[in-house]
Amino acid sequence: MLNKSFLVIDIGYLTLDYLVVNNLKPNYELSGATDFGTSVLVKDCLEYLKSDKDLAKPFQNPELINTAFSTRKFSIYGIEYSFPLHQEDGQVIFDCRPIIERHIKQAVDHVKNIVGMGENLDGTVVVDGGSSLIYPFVERVDSLITRCTSMV
Repeated sequence: MLNKSFLVIDIGYLTLDYLVVNNLKPNYELSGATDFGTSVLVKDCLEYLKSDKDLAKPFQNPELINTAFSTRKFSIYGIEYSFPLHQEDGQVIFDCRPIIERHIKQAVDHVKNIVGMGENLDGTVVVDGGSSLIYPFVERVDSLITRCTSMV
């Protein structure tokens, strides 16, 4: 890690925090936070799912979606659904991936406005509870992040 530069992205519930580390020292000028935490994603996914007519019954509990970011599934009224995409018999019942991708793109654009294009970065580390689900979206949306090296 010496003589290396990394971007650390911490996707929390309320904020998405980012920190550039050079030679194990934080560069505070290229670090910060934005309101693109998973709470916004949870709200947007819940609104989409509440409007979906193919779910067994409507639901209101955002915690079900919040947990699904870590577990990749949720249950409503005893019926289990995979997340962010649920299919039955080859038919898409719901797909939250476009919502997640749009959110991550906005967050990455914000980070790029501060950090730049990432030419000086050796890699990116994505951390926090929902990182395993969000990691592929972060990796896909922009060249700044295509060198994602780790997910914690």
